[in-house]
Amino acid sequence: VILVNGDYRPVVAQGTYELVCLGISRMSAFSLYPVMVLAYLSKCKATLNYLEKTPISMFMIKDEHKLHVYCGRFIAFDVWIHTIFHLLRWGK
Repeated sequence: VILVNGDYRPVVAQGTYELVCLGISRMSAFSLYPVMVLAYLSKCKATLNYLEKTPISMFMIKDEHKLHVYCGRFIAFDVWIHTIFHLLRWGK
């Protein structure tokens, strides 16, 4: 049972197998959020130029294109994991 906005919402999974597949699907979905933000921000040149003039620049990656490519590959891999575990769960 999961608490959502004050209401109890049951997890729609019957058995351990479905629960594991659902858990992996959700973890892969939630791991996409920060990577999608990085992929988007890596191409925002005006924002990157502004941030390079602030102390945040100490933590920034200098080659934004490499970051963008890495994020794209991670997203492609993660989407496959997400889809495969949903199909395994539903195809049971």
